[in-house]
Amino acid sequence: MRIAISATRTSFDAPMDERFGRCPCFVITDPEGTDHDMVENIHAERGSGAGIQAARLLIERGVSVVLTGRCGPNACETLAAAGVGIVTGCSGTVRQAVEKYAAGGGEPPASDEASPATGGFTPGGGRGMGRGGGRAMGGGSGMGRGRGMGGSKTPRN
Repeated sequence: MRIAISATRTSFDAPMDERFGRCPCFVITDPEGTDHDMVENIHAERGSGAGIQAARLLIERGVSVVLTGRCGPNACETLAAAGVGIVTGCSGTVRQAVEKYAAGGGEPPASDEASPATGGFTPGGGRGMGRGGGRAMGGGSGMGRGRGMGGSKTPRN
């Protein structure tokens, strides 16, 4: 299993960056924190689509779970479609997030606040977007405009 953590610097003891798509770098490690790679987020300064491109960057590197503060809906969809779990609401250092994740058996490892974007851990029975759970992205327009379609079934006298 490979875990990616959004970080402010390429160090295992660096503070986490609460932003997924716009974080400067990711630390990719195993649950024990013994083998880790540092990956620059080359998409952080993009005008748009930074989250989706960051998600693809991690998917290409075989990441199974992402630990971050918050993750936008498009990035969440991209990660979830690839079977990558997402844990939001994380804070502290990279090391602390990995330790909390490993100790909790996959439960959200951070603050009491869940991310408004995903609400916690996904997939696999957690909360948030992905694999059969989560929030709908639809926004119906309601074309009826409150007018009835007419026609009473009982004749009028």
